[in-house]
Amino acid sequence: MKKRSFLCLLVFPFLLSCGQQESKVDSMSGKEKQTKETAVNGTVTKTKDGGDCLLATPDGLPAREVALDSMDMKNPFVMYEPATNLYYMTGDGALMWTSADLKLWRGPYDILDLPSDAWTGSSPSVFSPEIYRRDNGYYLVASFGYKSGGEDRYACSVLASDKITGPYKLLNESQPLIDVAENAVWPAYADDGMGNTCIIYAGSDAEGANIRIQMLAGNQDGCLGEPFEMLDVSELPWKSGVLESPEYFMTAEGGFGMLFTSTFDGKSVVAVAYSQKELGHPINGPWIVEDKPFVEGNVGGASTFVDYDGTDILVMHKEIAVNGIKRYVPQFLKLDTQFEKLVEKGNYIF
Repeated sequence: MKKRSFLCLLVFPFLLSCGQQESKVDSMSGKEKQTKETAVNGTVTKTKDGGDCLLATPDGLPAREVALDSMDMKNPFVMYEPATNLYYMTGDGALMWTSADLKLWRGPYDILDLPSDAWTGSSPSVFSPEIYRRDNGYYLVASFGYKSGGEDRYACSVLASDKITGPYKLLNESQPLIDVAENAVWPAYADDGMGNTCIIYAGSDAEGANIRIQMLAGNQDGCLGEPFEMLDVSELPWKSGVLESPEYFMTAEGGFGMLFTSTFDGKSVVAVAYSQKELGHPINGPWIVEDKPFVEGNVGGASTFVDYDGTDILVMHKEIAVNGIKRYVPQFLKLDTQFEKLVEKGNYIF
């Protein structure tokens, strides 16, 4: 796939941007209040405006609490919501868990509402979901696995909800956001710094694996122009491997970076690439991969979030084996984003 220049000539307002509900504040302690009720099949979270959202478990049983090191979640994504003072985590399968401290998680909850006649079907495989807040609502972008002509195919779409807990519904039920010919998987939401929203994802074609970016239309249910290639597998400094789970970020000093999963010395790693900002907009690149992985040790599916006090956190899965059974445990690392390049500061201290 030939590289194309990313022309950021279309600037449009977001259909949805961040909107937060006010939290009840205890004047004695200064801590945000929240009222929860346990339901037969989930949890009801009460908000100040009197609204509530029933979080239903997939098996209809009461939600359970699970310690972080006992979880099994590939490609984890975490978002902190000030309105509820809670963290929300999802990953492959698109089930949601909630936590007040990142250590103990409650769930899982169903958050997708997919009609049987949608292009996805009602029960597709879901990979690498991510949630973003825009205006008065929330978006979820994910890749869906399905059968086409007897072959496994993957395509990306955007879903929307007025609550972080869903239900999330497809913006376009008749076709995927990214052309099925792209065989797109592991998408992430990206802001190009000029008000344009994009999807960054891993794709594959006859020429091999690569990471691509696609600008979205203003209503976010369609695309503007064609996707273009940011990074090809042949550009890895270790000459071979995979390109999966890309995640775009910007640092305080103006650095444009991209985390992604690859393989190094036969093990899964989190790698990082930076734009050299030589071709107009920084997204145009060229993108150069750092000589050594950012995090090693059978890890992958990295993304970033900000905790309750503004600390930048990297969340990823670590592959382990328990009694011969493979499991993916979410892990957190503290980041320093004050320089042009990302700095890993060790394990996050709860």
